[in-house]
Amino acid sequence: MKFIITTLFIICISFSFAQDWKTYPYHQPGTYIYFPEDEGVHHAEPTEWWYLTGHVYGETSGDYYTLMLTYFYYPYQGLHGFRIFNITNETKDLFYPQTLLVLYNTIAADSLHIVCDPIGAPIETWKNLIDPDSTMIPFQYEVEASQDHGSISLVLDTYKRPLIVGDSGYLYQGGYGNFTYYYSQTGLNIAGTITVDDFTENINGTGWIDRQYGTFNPYTGEHYEWFSVQLSNGIDLNIWNIFTPDYQIPDTSTYVLCSMYINDSTSVSFRDFTLQRLKYSYLPDTALCYAQQWNFKYDNIDLILTTLSPEREVEIPLRFYEGALEISGTYDGKDVSGFGFAELLHKYAIPDLVFINPDTTATWIGEDETISWNVLNPDDGNPLYYTLSYSIDNGETFEEIEDGITDTAYFWEFSHLNDSSVIIFQLTGASIDKTLSTTIYSDEVTVIFPNSADDYPEDSQETVVFPNPTNGVLTIRSINVRSIQLFDINGRFIRDLWKNESVVKDEIMADLSGEENGVYYLKIKHVNTTIIRKIILKSFD
Repeated sequence: MKFIITTLFIICISFSFAQDWKTYPYHQPGTYIYFPEDEGVHHAEPTEWWYLTGHVYGETSGDYYTLMLTYFYYPYQGLHGFRIFNITNETKDLFYPQTLLVLYNTIAADSLHIVCDPIGAPIETWKNLIDPDSTMIPFQYEVEASQDHGSISLVLDTYKRPLIVGDSGYLYQGGYGNFTYYYSQTGLNIAGTITVDDFTENINGTGWIDRQYGTFNPYTGEHYEWFSVQLSNGIDLNIWNIFTPDYQIPDTSTYVLCSMYINDSTSVSFRDFTLQRLKYSYLPDTALCYAQQWNFKYDNIDLILTTLSPEREVEIPLRFYEGALEISGTYDGKDVSGFGFAELLHKYAIPDLVFINPDTTATWIGEDETISWNVLNPDDGNPLYYTLSYSIDNGETFEEIEDGITDTAYFWEFSHLNDSSVIIFQLTGASIDKTLSTTIYSDEVTVIFPNSADDYPEDSQETVVFPNPTNGVLTIRSINVRSIQLFDINGRFIRDLWKNESVVKDEIMADLSGEENGVYYLKIKHVNTTIIRKIILKSFD
């Protein structure tokens, strides 16, 4: 890690020779962000915060520290908001978080000048540096803050052009219609002192500033996973994934975003990346589980993001994860490394599984069947892997059918069983690292291998489905039909074609013309049995 920070420090020196942007006033054409005004407070917006992270090394101890300091402006009941200040000695694995309610004695609207009065702690400041002529030095700041276990006194010097998030600096986030103005300063030289448990030393390193203001509120809106990524080749990424209340990340622009700093003249934003979770971890009290490793892929970028420790949770104003990342991977086929931070407001639960087929005590007629199931708490960050087993001795022992299933259906050929065998299925769904896992059991299923029509249950002997293939309109002729469901070729439920538990019907018309051409299954439930019929939908020109 020290090599990575040293490498980035060398990279940052090269920027100091061509920083035409490092002046006030500064504005990137086509954006909504103006400096220094938008470094100050925006009283017209209901929510605002200033966020700083740092990766630094002690000159005396050689210890690696990470820092997170956030001032949240959200006036309520006479107070002005709150401050979160975390100090972590990563070398010694010591994590010291603190959140306090605050008043702002000074909070300027034309520049960055915050004088914060945390309730129960000394006065803190975060403001632009001033030269001997009392003129602000563009994009340089001083920070003074303290908490129960330590304090910092820092000078920040921005060495990369600000990254205007979403290209314009104005975007909608999540599904509630909330907007945010947003920019990041992805490259800061940090120098100063740190005190931890009464030991003080000089520190040097690099940092990141995030600035947001608008109606988007991370503590009242949808939960998310956010990452800052600073790579050894000088490229930085700001990555967002926002989860809906039912734990999905829709393929829409308001839920996913990555803005990337490439160099001082080029930045891009895109939404078509993938972010797969690879590891999870429960907190020591086992109450909550967070993701801890991700695979980020986009175009020629393939990165592994890994937290340094799972035990970096902030508990106030709500429980969320805030901790450092280490990064490895490739960019344009070349190895890269780096570091960053993760802010995780999304927690993970064990899978909630339910069988679709079989779903109640049933009889299967024939020699094969599609076993299918559903996940009631689907989660974009949690691809599941399934193990399916069966028992013919009332659950005393189970024999594995297949391991590592990634679909929610499995076509099973069971001709090796004896006629009238009674089966119970066992299904285990687990995350890729097995941290999140659950096992469910099906109702009993009796398998019948008919030799003639007389071997079929009475209410399923005369089941006829026609025409097959069909161009969309089907007739199902049978007796004692209670419900008919449509499944795709993989056994995934599509919709009910007919259902009435209080009335049986002997002929039902069903229209499939809204579905795509292909192979489907009808699940026809009678009073005494359930049968499956395969159909082919083929629309004719």
